[in-house]
Amino acid sequence: MAAIDRGPDTFGLIHGDLLAKNILHCADQPAALDFEYCGWGYYLYDLAPLLWQLKGERPDDYCQLEEAMWAGYTSKTGLDERMRAHLEVFIAARQLASCRWLLANAGHPALREIAPKLLEDRTSELRDFLKTGVLNRKSLTL
Repeated sequence: MAAIDRGPDTFGLIHGDLLAKNILHCADQPAALDFEYCGWGYYLYDLAPLLWQLKGERPDDYCQLEEAMWAGYTSKTGLDERMRAHLEVFIAARQLASCRWLLANAGHPALREIAPKLLEDRTSELRDFLKTGVLNRKSLTL
């Protein structure tokens, strides 16, 4: 975080939970839903939830999807290509946030049986990230 300043090109109001289920397509324009986690943050983190989701659900075309999202998002923000080097860290941070969410909701009837295995898998994926710098997601997305 120390490598990224908090200037207007890198930090501002973000959605914070931009997953596929929180995007509505209306008249060929995307619109965000569910602003529960909206707040001040790094613009890179705004990309992290959906890229995190796509890493697990669309591994075959993930690189093309990441490229398209980067191009679209940066056309509307001040992020430049130098910031892209930090993107994977923010995606891993989203993985960690998913672990926190699972722990907080592990008692829910729909999660009770699957939460321990999901936490184990996601923790293992984070350990591998710390070794390689790349988050290779294989765990289930809820």
